[in-house]
Amino acid sequence: MGLSKAIAVILLTLPFAGVGYKAKWCTASPAAQGALTEKKLVRRIQRHDWPHTRLLSLALRNHRSTQYFGEISVGTPPSLFKVVFDSGSHQFWIPSKECQSSSCRTHSRLDCSRSSSCRDHGNTGWNESVAVTFGTGRIVYRKALETVKIGDVVIPSQAIGLVVDQTDEPFANLPFDGIVGLGECSLLYTRVPLLSGSRLAGSTELTGEKDLLDNMKNEGIITDRVFAFYLSRRSALGGVISFGGFDPRFVQPGKPIQWIGMLPQKGWAMPLIDFKVDGVRLDLCFDSAASRCAAVLDTGTSSIGGPRADIHHILTMLGAAPRCERKLAMKSLTVIIEQEAGREIEFELTPDDYVVDNLKPSDDSTSCPAAFMPLELKRHPVRTFVLGEVFIRKFYAIFDRENKKIGECTKHRRHAYTWALSFPFLSRPCRSCYRREA
Repeated sequence: MGLSKAIAVILLTLPFAGVGYKAKWCTASPAAQGALTEKKLVRRIQRHDWPHTRLLSLALRNHRSTQYFGEISVGTPPSLFKVVFDSGSHQFWIPSKECQSSSCRTHSRLDCSRSSSCRDHGNTGWNESVAVTFGTGRIVYRKALETVKIGDVVIPSQAIGLVVDQTDEPFANLPFDGIVGLGECSLLYTRVPLLSGSRLAGSTELTGEKDLLDNMKNEGIITDRVFAFYLSRRSALGGVISFGGFDPRFVQPGKPIQWIGMLPQKGWAMPLIDFKVDGVRLDLCFDSAASRCAAVLDTGTSSIGGPRADIHHILTMLGAAPRCERKLAMKSLTVIIEQEAGREIEFELTPDDYVVDNLKPSDDSTSCPAAFMPLELKRHPVRTFVLGEVFIRKFYAIFDRENKKIGECTKHRRHAYTWALSFPFLSRPCRSCYRREA
């Protein structure tokens, strides 16, 4: 296995240990629940205001408002896998048939020996392995090239990791099989174990291999290396990831897209000026380089993360520590981001946005299920915060690798149920699906 060559990557604790997957879909019968095929989850549409771009969109399942994942197929003949599309990492890995641990056997596994498209990664050989260490577990994978399909769209020669060894904790009970990394580069923070309420995350190193987005462009599947996330809080609606551009139907009419330049060499990170509670700035970035923090937009993290002392201060100011029985008395949090020429834009999260009933408290200063978590940070002059799904869920997030920028806008809530009902996995309409998203 060549473990002497293993590359160690430290990642944050996954919060799903001990939680079984129970998808709840608006369907005609229990037997139909979760009976989704890859073609039913995918539709290809033509953009109207982004000419010559083909947009590929995939429906995402919502697991307890703490994780969103979609289905892809890998190999020839194809095997289905449930994967998290993670903007906070650069790695693509799924379980291999070679992995015999009980946690692997509870998930889909790829049998490379029976796939005509599976072959050695030309740069490394089979003997090089990558070890990924989580807070409560570890995986080892070897590199390979394999055919990946999103619906009927074929992406050949995709570099992936085939997991050959995996601990039972925490992977045995995770609702997904693997990770598809869409991260730009090495992160500013290290996702390490802190408390059980924390989620995915990690320090990631570029390995010179083309990720899914690069490969899709090279194959002519998409024109622009752009992807966008719509995430709903309602489990029946799930979410949507679009490749090749963004879907204007998820943008609130009359609300402009706020484009923000990425910080150089810092992944999907934006310049963060400060946080504000009830109109009062917290001055959390005054001692950071250039009095600016970095805000990493991370679809692989459920919560808002940052230095332990800062997270504790935010929770206290919001009225979420030590308890949050009186949700109506809690305060809103405003995230202040810097655009070009120092222009400030504000994004507000209310208690209804950041209190997630299914989330375990991730900071020992509170029993409140508020979506904030402490992170161990690398030594770096820029103080770093992570804006996870709790932030992305409030807005429509666009990741533009072509122009090194991130777009945030008010999402079109009225269109949310329209999109969900247009997918055939809803075998019959139900009245609850017609209500607008809260």
